[in-house]
Amino acid sequence: MRPKIAQRSRPPLVHDVATYTDSLSSNHFMVWIVSTNQNRSALSTPVPIRTVDGSLQHLRLNFRNQIFHSFVNSFSKDEDDSGLSVKMTIKGLEKYRIGDRTHTVSSGRFLVVNHHQRFQCRIQSAETVEGMCFYIDPAAADEIYHVQATGHRKLLDQSSEPLGEKKLFMEKVFGLGESPLGNFLQAMAPILRNPLQRERVDFESFFVTMAERLVESQHQTKLLIDNLNNEKASTREELYRRISLARNFIDENFLQEISLDTLASVAMTSKYHFLRCFREIYRCSPYHYVLQKRLQHGASLLLGKGYSLTEIALETGFTDRRAFNKAFRKAFGVLPSEFRGEPGQAAFHV
Repeated sequence: MRPKIAQRSRPPLVHDVATYTDSLSSNHFMVWIVSTNQNRSALSTPVPIRTVDGSLQHLRLNFRNQIFHSFVNSFSKDEDDSGLSVKMTIKGLEKYRIGDRTHTVSSGRFLVVNHHQRFQCRIQSAETVEGMCFYIDPAAADEIYHVQATGHRKLLDQSSEPLGEKKLFMEKVFGLGESPLGNFLQAMAPILRNPLQRERVDFESFFVTMAERLVESQHQTKLLIDNLNNEKASTREELYRRISLARNFIDENFLQEISLDTLASVAMTSKYHFLRCFREIYRCSPYHYVLQKRLQHGASLLLGKGYSLTEIALETGFTDRRAFNKAFRKAFGVLPSEFRGEPGQAAFHV
C-alpha cells in the first residue's frame, strides 16, 4: 500500500511541466504551461510581468492578465475600482481593508479581491516586502464558472444566451496549501520570480489555468461552508472565516504546543463552539489535524538523508521514536523506516 501524503512543507519540483497536488481532494493536476523550448519565439504572448517599487500608487489597479512583482518598504493605496486579483505575499506583511474587514497577508499567503471592489492597501516595513499581484480577466473567470456549473452539452445548446450574474469570490486570506489556487501559485511562484525561467511560460495558458483554479477553489470553499449545520448562509460564512483563521494558525505553528484555548481565541469563539465547528468543516478534530501536519512534515524529512529517525521524531513533536513509529504506521500503514527504504526494508515513495 502506498501512503498518500500531501507534502505542503516541500515546494513541488518543476522541470518541463509544473506539477502540483490538491491534497484536500486527492486530485492530481498537470499544468502544461512551461515550454521545453528555450526560444520564446514559439510562444504567442510576451511576458506580462512588471517589477515595481511603489509606482503603482498613481495608477488605477484594474488590469487584466497582468502580473506585478513588487519590492516595497512603504506603500499606501486607496483603490475605488479594482480588477479581479490575487495578492500574494512572498516576504513580509501586506495589509488590506475591504469594507469593514482588515486582511493581513503574511508570507506564503494570498488574498482574493473581486472585480470592481474598493479596498485600501498599506505596507510599512523596515525590510523590503516582496509580493506578487495577479490580475485575472473577470470575463474568463465568469465563463469558466458558467461552463463548470452548466456543463458543456447544455452550454452548447444555449451558446447565444448571456452568462448571467457575475460570480463573486470569497475575499479572505488563504494559505498556499489550502486550495487548488494556492497549490498552483506555490508551484508557479519560483518560476515567475526567475527572469530566465519565466521566459518559457505560455502566459495565455497560465491565466486560463489560474482562472480555473480560482473557480475550483471557490467551489471547494462553498463545500466546506456548507458542512456547517446552520440555517443562515451569512452565519455559516462568518463561522468559516473564523475557524479558518485558527486552521491557518495551526499551519504556521503545528510544530509548537497549541492549546484549545489559543485556537478558540484566534477564532474568536468559545472552546465548545470552536471544536464543534472545526469538526463540521474539516471532518476531523483540531488534535488530529495537528497530528496530520506533523506526520506529513515527518514524511518530508524521511525523504532526506540528514536526519535520524529519533531526530525526526523529536523535530515533529513526539516524545520518542517509538511514539512516532506508532503514529506514522497508524496513519500511513508502514513504519517510517519502510517509508524511507532503509536496508532490509521496502521503499515507499510519495
